[in-house]
Amino acid sequence: PWVGREKQPAMTHRILIAVPVYNRLKVSQLCLASLYQNRKGAVVHVYNDHSTEYSSDALAAYCDGMFLLPPSKKVVVQMESNRDGMGVQNLRWYQFRDFLKRPEFDLLYLTDSDALHDPCFMDVFASILGIMEKSGQVLPLCLYNSSFHNSNDNVAGRTKRLLLRKTAPGISQLYTRSMVEKIVFELDKFGTDPDYNWDYHAPNAL
Repeated sequence: PWVGREKQPAMTHRILIAVPVYNRLKVSQLCLASLYQNRKGAVVHVYNDHSTEYSSDALAAYCDGMFLLPPSKKVVVQMESNRDGMGVQNLRWYQFRDFLKRPEFDLLYLTDSDALHDPCFMDVFASILGIMEKSGQVLPLCLYNSSFHNSNDNVAGRTKRLLLRKTAPGISQLYTRSMVEKIVFELDKFGTDPDYNWDYHAPNAL
């Protein structure tokens, strides 16, 4: 276990895992398999951004819901083969808003279609959430580590078990419903500008 030999708490929150996909079938299948097999009650929704190499049916066995995104109203992906695609910025905005339409979920976990998850990743989330809930301060969670995201410029503080970052990569972000509501409120101030870097600026509002 990641924090030693003590028993890991069970996840009691209802989690929606949202994964965007665009082509790269084998990579997406590998990622989704690691998520789906170890989701421990979480629901996995896949958002297909108009993949040209396969239909949504190719990934149906690795998720609980498959959604073809609505066509983009303007060109955000500079490829003739994906003129209807939203692109990652607008796609994340769509996932935030889609989550708010689903009151059966407490938490939203955003990850990418090339992220391989350790089998105990849900146990890690449950442990960290338990620590934060006892402290009375719940912050967005990220499991992804890299030298860039852990640089001194990006570290706001440390505890014995947790690293507090100023920003976190979009490949791994867990939010509560109230956090998503706040992010959407902040994003709405910017309209639908795809140049707005939501994953760096919106979490700071929390």
